[in-house]
Amino acid sequence: MGPTKYLVVSGRLVGFVEGSTITDLDLLAAGVNVTSLLAAGHIRPSTTTTRRGAKKEEETPEEESD
Repeated sequence: MGPTKYLVVSGRLVGFVEGSTITDLDLLAAGVNVTSLLAAGHIRPSTTTTRRGAKKEEETPEEESD
C-alpha cells in the first residue's frame, strides 16, 4: 500500500495549491502535523473514483465454416 493521499481544500496551506492532491510524505517532508491539518479543515482524505458499470469486452463466438 502506498502513501496516503489528501486533497488540499484551503488556500491557507503555504507551499501547496488549493485543489491539488498531496501525500502524507509531502506533508511530513514539509514538517507539518497531518492530524492538525485534517482537524482544521485544510486537507481532507482523497477519494479515488472507479468507473462503475464498465463492461468487459464480450467474447464473440468464432463462426464455424462448413
